[in-house]
Amino acid sequence: MPEEQEEAAAAIDPSKIYVRAMKGFLYQPSTKRLSYTATREEVGDSTYERPYSVAFGFGFEQPVYALCPVDYATPETADAVLTQARTWWPTLLFDIFAPTPTGGFTTVPQYWLVTSNGQDLYEIFSAGWFAFDLDKDGEAAAYEQRSAELRQAGFSF
Repeated sequence: MPEEQEEAAAAIDPSKIYVRAMKGFLYQPSTKRLSYTATREEVGDSTYERPYSVAFGFGFEQPVYALCPVDYATPETADAVLTQARTWWPTLLFDIFAPTPTGGFTTVPQYWLVTSNGQDLYEIFSAGWFAFDLDKDGEAAAYEQRSAELRQAGFSF
């Protein structure tokens, strides 16, 4: 690499790097947070990973493409989602399920919010999308959205 390129690379501030997360949103690797594309304003307090899809055994040993960070909440964000759900719906049972990634597709676990009525009903939500909707839309809208999904699944509270 020529010396000018090395100097330019060394001058890049990691806090200024954004990558596309999905339409309308950017991901900042240094903070693990999402921002609005137009304003660069952060979308709430939730944090996310940005793993890569790999398909071992199909000729790929390196990452093939980046996955949507909203699908991969960090453990801290998953814990915050669990606390919020238990606060909003105290009569339901909640837990976080994070299966160990296997099969060579990604090396980062997905955190799932598992809901139960303690008897016969179970439902699973993405902790990342739960947090994203809460950050993006606010508490009232996120509560209404998730409450409607729970009722549709047969829960009463």
